[in-house]
Amino acid sequence: MASRFGEAARKGLGAHSRAAAARREMEDVLRQASADLTDTLGVEVALLFDQLDRPAREQSTAEIIAGVPAPRVKVDALMARLRSGSGRSVPLAEVEFGALGYPVTVRYVHEWASAESKASFEQVLVKLLEDPATGEALAKLVPKAEATSAPA
Repeated sequence: MASRFGEAARKGLGAHSRAAAARREMEDVLRQASADLTDTLGVEVALLFDQLDRPAREQSTAEIIAGVPAPRVKVDALMARLRSGSGRSVPLAEVEFGALGYPVTVRYVHEWASAESKASFEQVLVKLLEDPATGEALAKLVPKAEATSAPA
């Protein structure tokens, strides 16, 4: 008979496996979306999860006077990155993963959406890519690229 500690460890290992499987599932969706973006933009672009360093809040008056920057935080982000050349990237959204991978919350400009499964993550990604702010970010990343597919 397993001890309560052994059972707890077994549950933790199972949870880790489920979270890793969910993350691989989301990365598979990003690979497919990257291939579609590459076809559309005519240049290799990868969508990937990464960390973004940003201010935690606006700089206070006291910090401005003292010349001290506002504190910074690292957040998980969905990035679009050129696969060749400069390797430049632009953030498209902030991402918050659930303990088991899902639910995943995607926040961008003035919207947020949550996905509970691969299918709903695909829908969230489509909604993100349709947003004008995402179009603007992609245009900054690939200024000379034009969409080669007709709009639906």
